[in-house]
Amino acid sequence: MKKIAVVTILMFSLLKMTVAQEHYLVGAATRSIDPKAPPYSLSLSGFAAPKEGRFSLTWEAVHAPEKTVVAALATKKTGPHALPVHPYKGYNYYTDADGNLFKRNTRVAAAAPIKIATEQKGKLVSITADAENLYALNSNDSIWRFNPAITNNPWQLIGRNNNATYNMHLEAIACHNNQLFGVTGAGIVYKAIHATDHTLSVTAMAIGFEKKKILLIGTDLTGFALSYINTVKNIISAKYKIPAAAILVNASHTHFAPVTRGWSTWEPFYQYPDSSYLNTTLKNALLNCVAAAMDSMQPATLKFGVGTTAIGFNRRNTKEIIRPYDNTVDLLETQSIRTKEKNILFLTGCHAVFTGTEPSIYILSANYPGVTRELLIKSGYKNALFIQGCGGDINPVDLDFKKAGTDLATDIQKTLAKGLGNVAPGALSYYLDAVNVHTTPWSRDSIQKFKTDNTVQDTSIVEDRNIRWADLMLQSKSPLSDNMKIYVQTINIGDLKIVGLSREVVNEYGTAIRQLWPQKKVMVAGYCNDVPSYLPNDWHIEKKFYEGYDSFFWYGQPALPPTSIMSTVVNKVRENNR
Repeated sequence: MKKIAVVTILMFSLLKMTVAQEHYLVGAATRSIDPKAPPYSLSLSGFAAPKEGRFSLTWEAVHAPEKTVVAALATKKTGPHALPVHPYKGYNYYTDADGNLFKRNTRVAAAAPIKIATEQKGKLVSITADAENLYALNSNDSIWRFNPAITNNPWQLIGRNNNATYNMHLEAIACHNNQLFGVTGAGIVYKAIHATDHTLSVTAMAIGFEKKKILLIGTDLTGFALSYINTVKNIISAKYKIPAAAILVNASHTHFAPVTRGWSTWEPFYQYPDSSYLNTTLKNALLNCVAAAMDSMQPATLKFGVGTTAIGFNRRNTKEIIRPYDNTVDLLETQSIRTKEKNILFLTGCHAVFTGTEPSIYILSANYPGVTRELLIKSGYKNALFIQGCGGDINPVDLDFKKAGTDLATDIQKTLAKGLGNVAPGALSYYLDAVNVHTTPWSRDSIQKFKTDNTVQDTSIVEDRNIRWADLMLQSKSPLSDNMKIYVQTINIGDLKIVGLSREVVNEYGTAIRQLWPQKKVMVAGYCNDVPSYLPNDWHIEKKFYEGYDSFFWYGQPALPPTSIMSTVVNKVRENNR
């Protein structure tokens, strides 16, 4: 009996070793990154217009509000001491009949009230507070968040009546149990919620072979800062012993996600990402998603295929010139040996920028990649991971993102129907290189002239941006950087190569890099690990198209790229030959 047990154990061990050598280990998972309250409202990234801002704040009627909520909303009269709130950071706050804001020190007996500058916040009609912030409603139905601990911008606009997702006139607001409420003149109580279609998510795919593992992570974000991604990578690396170079993080570039990096030349409410969303909701989702993917790893086959799609077009097309469009769709399908469960990664390059109807511009959404994911999951996949390709200058043909997402799903199904080829089991390798591109910043005199030229009586949104950019550059105590760093991440999975470029990469990079290895399976992504600007081609710069000129002011970059930037990057990728 003992001999039989030993033989059984040996056979099982040999079987396990054989499986590990013949198949990859694969796990995948998806987690929502929908915001929760607090924060009660978030700025939407992707567009600097309208100047008044896009916010996720909307309202849901409460049919049977708690008595404490009704009582809190009833304290809406103005005048000294007529509008009390609970002590906030050692002070009581209230407004007077003219809508001015005052605070009184609760720790000093008979302390005199101190008037707080509200600048252009309007006439305040109601204030409230939770454990972290003070909130003020003005007579124009705009809601402001105030935190005296923040010295650079204590007042932050977090919501406004946009006649779409927020279209009622409020008399008062009140916080109760980490929830924001509002009441109309008719006494109808509303609860603040985020306007979302509940498609924002992160998806992680873990792939292992022998003793190495790699992680591919897709996020429904417009972009992110390198420092934030490195922080997340460091946590993952420490826990799972996976090098940062083996972890690729991609942004889908949906224009309907919360602001997750500071847009320094935009309106103030776009300049400061909400720290609670960044460091709680988003970070937890990323880490939990990775943990679930790692925990679910099991022997699986990998298949790869290439198709085409017609969902996009080069937005620099004219009647005379049709610019390039890389219409490639790359597919990576995994299937568990044991459970037959399938996951799919799909990559194409196209901006997630259109909505279809106007209210949608204020609604948090994954846009067309979310529609495609949902359709692929309905077709039988457990998880569907979208990786944004080199879509910097590519827009959808259709203004309706649901149509674009459906069309992409149809194109993917056509490619699947033709059959995919196996990714041969083989070693994993990974590299993260930096390409340093020399730039020439403007002189201080040129920047000052640029500011003067844009300082006119009635400034537009573009002139406001230019002035902010000039101020940002002139305030720098150090010489402006003359180095533009491009990160190139390369991950090899057997005979499959994945190249991830930082920044908003225009489509010609994808074509050029795939041509470096014409006999190999090659996927090329943009928007990876760091999205601080566009990565244009020479003609974008020469013609001063948005991708090669204006966008660098929106991104608050210290210099424009040289016309040789694409050849510099592609040649470096060729030389490294990772």
